[in-house]
Amino acid sequence: MEEDALPPYEPVTCAEQRTVKVVPHPVQQYDLFQLPKYNKTWHAHIIRCDEKGSEFPAWKMPSVYTVGSLPDSHCVVVVTSRIRQKFNEIYRQYILREVEAGDDVFLDIFTPKNKNIEKYGLEAAKRKTRSDVLGRAVEGVATTGLALYRYYMKIIPVNSDRLPLEWALLGYHLGVSEPEVRDQFTLLSLLLELHFVQDLNSDDVSQLLEKKGQDGWEKYLEMRASLATENIVENTDEEMHEILLVRGLLEFAGHQARVLYYQHDPEGTPQDQERTITDSCRILGRALRCVFEAKDEGESERSNRMHGRMQIPRPLGAHEVRERLIQSGYSNIEISELSVNLPIFLPIGIPVPYRETLPATLVNGLKRKVVMDAITVISDTYMLHLPALRGEENHIMMFLLYLVKNGLEPEVTTAWMNSTEGQSIYDRTLTRMREQLQSLEQSILCLNTLRAYLYLLDPPEPAIEPVYACYLCDFTYLLHGDTQINRRSVLEVVAGSAQKTLIRLPPGVAQIAMPITRPPPVHWCDGFVDRYWQHRSNEAMTHEEAYRRTVLSVASTLPFLIQHGKIVS
Repeated sequence: MEEDALPPYEPVTCAEQRTVKVVPHPVQQYDLFQLPKYNKTWHAHIIRCDEKGSEFPAWKMPSVYTVGSLPDSHCVVVVTSRIRQKFNEIYRQYILREVEAGDDVFLDIFTPKNKNIEKYGLEAAKRKTRSDVLGRAVEGVATTGLALYRYYMKIIPVNSDRLPLEWALLGYHLGVSEPEVRDQFTLLSLLLELHFVQDLNSDDVSQLLEKKGQDGWEKYLEMRASLATENIVENTDEEMHEILLVRGLLEFAGHQARVLYYQHDPEGTPQDQERTITDSCRILGRALRCVFEAKDEGESERSNRMHGRMQIPRPLGAHEVRERLIQSGYSNIEISELSVNLPIFLPIGIPVPYRETLPATLVNGLKRKVVMDAITVISDTYMLHLPALRGEENHIMMFLLYLVKNGLEPEVTTAWMNSTEGQSIYDRTLTRMREQLQSLEQSILCLNTLRAYLYLLDPPEPAIEPVYACYLCDFTYLLHGDTQINRRSVLEVVAGSAQKTLIRLPPGVAQIAMPITRPPPVHWCDGFVDRYWQHRSNEAMTHEEAYRRTVLSVASTLPFLIQHGKIVS
């Protein structure tokens, strides 16, 4: 049989139709690890789940992070700008769309899925979904840092939901701080903690000082982030204030980070403006107590330690605290410098030199903004108008004048004026004006300080006749502590006469003058008070000397003054 002839050199073509199915590139975290790291700017994508409807892998990497799941089981994933294009190329079949910050989809991630509602109930499912979303956010911020934190701040609008991220960022900065910064941070914490301990020579303090460098800040910050994640914080303002205090402490220790710390925003929030130094100390003291709490401490030990703890701490930089640290080997210069500079970073004290001259019992009970505004005005008055009054003994008088003239914190100020410490300042002012050689400006400052006291302490009374026949005599008795006279009326008369003298002085002197609350009554011997101030304006002198010269200058009425001015006679 003859074989079929085949073309010897022609190719044989076999035609067969096939359908090729393209299998999507599986989502592998390994691929993402090969991409460059860069987390300055983040972009969000909605990613679909696989066909089985299982959860999309929870990515937790420097450049890719799963924010949360949506009710329809899709996921929100954020990627950094450096890998954005490559990510889109590899996983384009999974990407449904990109979303911008402010999109409602970021609210949907807090909406529980139906299967969780059926399993846990609506309220429990809401809490679980919130905890899951914020837990991922905390973990991401704690490991990635500021850029992811900033992105979350754009997409999470509720302050109570932001708190866990604030704690996480604080923990991140503490974790990446340099060893010398961390050592300084621990020393600052220890310095502040000793201000709350009653017995600085106790065994607890000795053990605390022996540790030198060990504290529980990391665990404390983790614990606060966890609590804020699991439960909605009611008082978000107070907790945020605590975060700002610890941030300020870390920055003072030397950590540099582009984060808005407390002292960069001197006005603070409205709530911060209302806080007193005591408020801030109480909040910070609560944190320090937890940080330095012994791990194996039982209930009885904890109770004893709480009883040995002061609710209101010692004034910042207290001598006994510095001495205790120096005994433990710390440098006197270093501890002193830390105490001086702490108020620059934390609202728990006031600057030098006012810290040594303004009583903490008054200052710590006032709104800190009021205190700092007063210090600014006082400093400007010294510098621009009255440099001769810069002495430390005048700080408290200028401070009280500022409060009373501006009607600030009258209840706190009145309570302090009535205290033993407040009355000692009043008595000391009487003595200074009576016995000290004083310039006109100094004597007017003392006079108006007395007026400030009586403006708050003595009720206003109708104008009455002088008890000792003339107001100058009444004023002399007042300076010797007499309480039978109408002190407030007498000082108004004397101040009204003094203000006539102020016309000849520079305008800035008005800074030390209180306004006259009511016109002084006209009395036939008012000229004696005018003559008294004329003598005081000529040279520095005591009240007794000015009174004596006034008596001698009105010789015709000398017997009258001697008869009624029992003190000088």
